[in-house]
Amino acid sequence: MFKSLLLAAVFLAPTLSASPAVDAAFTRIYSFDFATGRDIARRYAATHDADPLGHAVVAAADLFAELERLKLLTQEPGGGKSQGRPDPAAWSRIQEASRMAGQRAQALLVKNTDDPKALMALMLVHGIERDYLALVEKSYRQSWVSAKLSQQYALRLTRTHPDLQDAWFTIGFSDYLVSSVPFFLKPFMRMEAAEGNRAQAIENLRKAALGGRYLKGFAQLILAQIYRKDKRQAESDQMLRRLAADYPDNPIVGRELNRSNQGSE
Repeated sequence: MFKSLLLAAVFLAPTLSASPAVDAAFTRIYSFDFATGRDIARRYAATHDADPLGHAVVAAADLFAELERLKLLTQEPGGGKSQGRPDPAAWSRIQEASRMAGQRAQALLVKNTDDPKALMALMLVHGIERDYLALVEKSYRQSWVSAKLSQQYALRLTRTHPDLQDAWFTIGFSDYLVSSVPFFLKPFMRMEAAEGNRAQAIENLRKAALGGRYLKGFAQLILAQIYRKDKRQAESDQMLRRLAADYPDNPIVGRELNRSNQGSE
């Protein structure tokens, strides 16, 4: 009896061990308190240097801070124009934190090819590079290289750790990107498991928005923007309300909801 209960506990246990500081850093990032999120992540990375997630969150904090400074966070993916010039120092910090996360993740994969922290960190940092290159630098060819790498690690996560719903953000976002590419470019923009099915892309993003851990807030924000573009205002507002409930300190969500209410009057 005891042995069977022990085995059940092993198989039902989360595959990604809890890191309260990492969770707290992401909470501050999705509250748009980027400086605090960065500080929490840096302290965690300094005391847990072997954990790639700490360094990955440092990169995420710098990415989100730069996207918000350029007023790109609340625009439909790929459809916004930056308000200001990119800060080269921000990109240097993102690259350095991503490099450190990548090195530590690869070290974990040497010991365990399915290590969830390693796969998650690599999915995150390549996704961060994808977003910066596409949204800020408008370097779509380079961004596509990072997008494919992020997709590969996301697919590995779904196969080895299906309980980690964050992977569906990358898979859904990849499908959405492919669906947005003009038809004559699609043969040159192939990506594994990304067929350009927009409905499926949105469904996968919803999985992350509802059940994700680290990318839940980003999925909610992206979905709200996509729904608004598609004239699905009720669903956009619903996602913004979910974001507000999960991250009540976020100062932007209320403004977006007020703008929606004014537009419907």
